[in-house]
Amino acid sequence: MDIGYIFLILACITVVTDLVLIAVNYGKFRPLHLTFFLSIALLLCAYFRILVAFLTDDFSLKEVFLYSSSGLPLMFKIANTWIGESSSLLFMCLVFALSYLFLRLSDSSSPSVKRAQFSSMLFLIADVFLLFLIVIVIVENPFESIQPESIQPPVEGMGLNPLLQNVWVLIHPPVLFIGYSLTMFSFSIALARMITSAATASPGGTASLSSECFDDADANYAGVNYADANYAGAIDDVKDERDERNERNLSDLSSLRNKERREERPYEEFTVLLAWLFLSLGISLGGLWSYEVLGWGGYWAWDPVETASLLPWLALTAYFHLSAKRDDIAREFMLFIAFFMVIFASALTRGGLLESVHAFARSPLGYVILIFGAVMGILFFVLRIILRKPIYMFDVDVRSLQSLSRFIVFWSLLLALIVCVAGELMPIAGSMLTGVEMKTQQEFFTKWCYPPTIAFVIALAGCNLRMSVKRFLLLTAFVSALGAALAFLKMPLPNTLANFGIPFLCFAALAIISNFTRIIGKARALGTILIHLAIVIILLGVFVSSSAEQDSGDIKVALGDEVNVFNAKIRIGDECQLFKSTGTVYRAHILPEYTMLRIGISINTSHHTYKDTLWMRYYPNYELLTRPLIISEPARDIYVSMKYTDTLYNTLRNAMMFGEASPPS
Repeated sequence: MDIGYIFLILACITVVTDLVLIAVNYGKFRPLHLTFFLSIALLLCAYFRILVAFLTDDFSLKEVFLYSSSGLPLMFKIANTWIGESSSLLFMCLVFALSYLFLRLSDSSSPSVKRAQFSSMLFLIADVFLLFLIVIVIVENPFESIQPESIQPPVEGMGLNPLLQNVWVLIHPPVLFIGYSLTMFSFSIALARMITSAATASPGGTASLSSECFDDADANYAGVNYADANYAGAIDDVKDERDERNERNLSDLSSLRNKERREERPYEEFTVLLAWLFLSLGISLGGLWSYEVLGWGGYWAWDPVETASLLPWLALTAYFHLSAKRDDIAREFMLFIAFFMVIFASALTRGGLLESVHAFARSPLGYVILIFGAVMGILFFVLRIILRKPIYMFDVDVRSLQSLSRFIVFWSLLLALIVCVAGELMPIAGSMLTGVEMKTQQEFFTKWCYPPTIAFVIALAGCNLRMSVKRFLLLTAFVSALGAALAFLKMPLPNTLANFGIPFLCFAALAIISNFTRIIGKARALGTILIHLAIVIILLGVFVSSSAEQDSGDIKVALGDEVNVFNAKIRIGDECQLFKSTGTVYRAHILPEYTMLRIGISINTSHHTYKDTLWMRYYPNYELLTRPLIISEPARDIYVSMKYTDTLYNTLRNAMMFGEASPPS
C-alpha cells in the first residue's frame, strides 16, 4: 500500500473526528481544532506524494504510467497533478480543503455570523470534504499500483497527450478547478444557512433567511411612489421626471440592500464572487488553448465539456442579478443550480458520458458524482419545504428601469442556461435509447442562444442607465430599427444575425461608459461597470469573429510551390526534414515518443514577410498530430495548418517502426 494512500485514509479518519467535535460542540464551537489541521496536513502530504511520483518517474503508479514519461518537460510533470484523471480530483479536493481552512481561520465571533449558523456551515462543508476524500479513496485512487509489487515495474510511461503539452494547460485546468471548488463551497455555505433557518423556524410560521432592517426604508419609498401616483394626470414631462427621480431613489435603496446583504452573508458573497472570477478566467484560457492547439481556427466549438463549463458561469451571473431583499429562495436556488452544473460538468468529464477532446474514458465515477448531486438536491428541496419559501417570486417593478432590467437579465441568462443544458442532455438521452453515439450540432446552440443573448445585452444597457422606462423603450425601438436595417443591407458583415446584434452591443457599451461619471469614487460599483463593459466587448468580438472568418479550403501543394491566398503569398520550402524524438514512451515496448516531419514556410503579406515551420508528428500512443502556425497582424490572424494524409501517416509510422526515413514530396 502506497504511503500516499495511507495519508488519504488517515485524512478521512481525522475529518470524521472533526465532524464529531463540531456536532458535540454545536452552537458553541471554537473552530480551531488539531484534528482539522491534521487532516489538511495529511491531504497536503498526499498531494506532494503524487507530485514527487511524477517528478521522479515512479511508473509503478498507474497515474504516472498513463500520463507521464521520462522525457516529459518538468513543467508538464508538475501540471500532471491537475491533468490526470485521479490526481486532478485530488487537486480539486485540496483546493476545497484550503477554502475550508480559510473559513475555519476566520473570526467566527463576528456579530454578522451567528454561532449556530457557523457550526452548521462547518459541519456541512466538512461533510462535502469527507465525501471528496471517500470518492478518491474508493473510486479514484491516484496511488493505485499498475501491477503487483512482485513484478518489475515498467521503466517508461505512455506519455502525456500532446494536445495537452501547451503553456495554457499549466493555467487553464487549475483555474477552472478552483472556480468549481469555490462554487461548491459557496453552495455549502448557503445550504448551511438554510439548515440554521429551518432549525429555528416555528411550527406554524415561516423562517427568515435575511434581515428585516429595511422595512421602514421600503415603506418610505413606497410612500414616495404613492405620492407620485397623484401626478397621473400631469403632462408626460412631469411623469418622466418623477420616474427618473424614483429610479435614483430605488438605486440608492438597492445599494443599501447590497450593503446589508454583504454584511449578513460575508462568506457566501466573497466565495461566489471569487468563483465567478475564476470560472470567467478559466473559460477564457480554455478558448486560448483551443485556438492555438486544436487546429480548426476557432476558440469555441460548443464541445460538450467546454459547454458544461459555461453552465455554472451562467448560473452565478444570474445569481448576481437577483435583488438583495427577497421573500423567496431564488438566490439560494441559483447557487444550487451552479453547484449541480459543476457536478454535471465533472460527470461529463470524468464519466465519459459524451465524447469530447476534454473528457476521460468512461468511468463509474460520473454516476457516483451525479448521485451525490442528487442527494444534495433532495436536501435543498426538503429545506425549502421546511422553510415554506417559494423558489421564485415575480417581484419586478415595471415602473423602475433598474428592476425591469435586472428581471430581464436574470431570465435571459436562465433561458440560455436551459438551452445549453438541453443541448447537453439530448445526445445523452439519444445514445441511451439508440445505442449510437450522438452529438448536438453547433447550429443548435447558436440559433437558440441568440434571442436570450440579445435580450441580455438590451437589459445590460438598462442596468446602466438612469431614465424612465418609456424613454428606454423608445431608445430600444430605435436601436432595433437600426439593427434590422443593417441586417437587411447585410452590412457591415455577411452574417445577418451579427449585423442585427451589433447595434445593441454598441448601445450597451455607450450606456455603460455613460455610467462611469456616476460611480467615480465607488470601488465596488466601478468593478461592476468594468465587468459589464468587458462582457459587451467579448460579445462584440464573438459576433464579429463568427462572420469574419475566411476559409481557403484544402490546398494541395508540393515542395517549392507558391500560392496566393487572401492577399498573402505562401511559399513552401524546397525540402523537408524527417527525424525521431530523443524522448521515449511505452507501447508494448520502448519506442521514440514521436517521429516528426518539418517543412519550412514563408508568408509574404503587405505588412511583413514571415518565416516559420509547419510540422506533423506521429505519436505511437496518440496517432498523428499537427500544431497550426498562427501569424498575427493588426487586422487579422493568418492560420495555416498541415492536413492529415495517408502518405504522411505511412511515412511517419514507417520511420517510427522500421527506421525508414525517406520524406514524401
